[in-house]
Amino acid sequence: MVRSHVRYPKKQAMKIKTASVATGSGPKASPEPAPHGTDARPDRSPLDAPGVAAVNRAIQILNAFDASSEGLSLTEIAKRTGFFKSTVLRISDSLTAAGLLERSKSGRFHLGRELIRLGVLARRTWGPTQYIQEALQRLTDSTGESATYYVQQGEGRLAMFRVDSPKSVRDSISAGDVLPLDRGAAGHVFTRAVPAEERFSVVISRGERDAEVAAVAGPVYSESRLIGALSVSGPRSRMTEARLRQIALMLGQVCEDLSAQLS
Repeated sequence: MVRSHVRYPKKQAMKIKTASVATGSGPKASPEPAPHGTDARPDRSPLDAPGVAAVNRAIQILNAFDASSEGLSLTEIAKRTGFFKSTVLRISDSLTAAGLLERSKSGRFHLGRELIRLGVLARRTWGPTQYIQEALQRLTDSTGESATYYVQQGEGRLAMFRVDSPKSVRDSISAGDVLPLDRGAAGHVFTRAVPAEERFSVVISRGERDAEVAAVAGPVYSESRLIGALSVSGPRSRMTEARLRQIALMLGQVCEDLSAQLS
């Protein structure tokens, strides 16, 4: 695995800074979000979280659902959360009454439609989202690869917006997926420390989260506050070194343009 920090200079030749990163083959990571119980999903144990225990348990139940969940049974929720079925049923009744969960005739639970309304409201708090969508579309149109906008969520990064590559072979990520901070270019954008004059430098990762995927990511600011990361990712067979550096140049400019729009 190799990670590079790439500084985007205006009207100058590109300068590259390579960071020292532990290398090794390691197990191949799935391009899909890892199943519950792995390190790819931040720990949300209600025993560790501050606040009211019953509310934390309710959040844990909602977090049991992921992109692969076509509804969950009472037993499946209990298994994913580690709660007794009686606890799950009691809390689920409250969540269902609030519209945050729905239960089908078969008895399986689904995320409720009230979450859609809340999600729309939450997106509005992140500023003019059309600028983010336009930036992602610009990157995909220019590179032919998938583009994603991430925000930090606890110990992970949440894919808030996504534009898929039009090509049939591409990495598989969906809006709403939560990925780790310690692997992948976008994760390093949130965890690295860079001097102010290099705050728009981008990060290149090769095979960190998935052995067959490479990515380039850069920071998005509102004023001086880091609020997100733009990422372009694709199969390593297409993401050659020359192509990665070409994308890095483009991405650096898009990150600056988007930051100006959101500030």
